Amino acid sequence: MQYHVSPGTSTRAITLVTVLLMIGIPVAILILVPLVIFSFALLALILPPMVLLGCFWYRVTGYQVRADRITISRMASDVDIPIRDIESIEFDPDGMKRSLKVFGNGGVFGFYGKFWNRKYGKYRAFVTDLKKVVVIRTGENIFMLSPEEPEKFIEKIKGKLRVD
Repeated sequence: MQYHVSPGTSTRAITLVTVLLMIGIPVAILILVPLVIFSFALLALILPPMVLLGCFWYRVTGYQVRADRITISRMASDVDIPIRDIESIEFDPDGMKRSLKVFGNGGVFGFYGKFWNRKYGKYRAFVTDLKKVVVIRTGENIFMLSPEEPEKFIEKIKGKLRVD
């Protein structure tokens, strides 16, 4: 079963501001920088779109609940969570509050990568809406996802856990 994602207010705002900056800075450089330092200007023109493309490429496009795993769908590469490894699953709309980004993306097209906070310690986030966070604990990892309908998503997973 496919579960859709939608960007929350934070994701939309951060993405909009970042895209405007990533486009505005190269345009300003093109206009203001003399041709003498063209190599710097060329780097400034190429780097921002590449960063945006990377963020877009790794964004979460949805979640699929299969017979034996949850698949986090992304353009770059999918991530699987085996259902047999799930120890607990819960809805926590404050799950990512006061988190530190260890390595990843903090809001452009979503929040994904490795994060840390006092409540959960180290975890991997694949979140597009900070108000719809579902926390999945496995033996070794904690994952945070944000399906459009968190309660239905959790029910489906819990049903699979009871069956096994």
